[in-house]
Amino acid sequence: MAGMIAPAGSCSRERRPPIESFSVTRDASGLAAGGQFNLAGGGSIAVRSLGRAGGFWLPMSWERSAPTMSAYDEFCPFRTDDGTEGFGVAEHGSVRKLY
Repeated sequence: MAGMIAPAGSCSRERRPPIESFSVTRDASGLAAGGQFNLAGGGSIAVRSLGRAGGFWLPMSWERSAPTMSAYDEFCPFRTDDGTEGFGVAEHGSVRKLY
């Protein structure tokens, strides 16, 4: 990782308030377009996906006729509402109840 420099403050050991709740905004295909992280004690962090570098479906169970969990990992660059950019993984899933 020689030559890789993290943006100021992105990898600090400074204690951050825990995330109390969050919401996800999905695009028309159901993938992550953005999110809102609400911090304990007030304040929030909004993020937007800047596209996808890659992603894949994750096997969560065995074949069956009952409801099933479907999960997906996305590798994306993100931008916060204050303009800070970074890269991360968005993992999300849903229970499918198709009959």
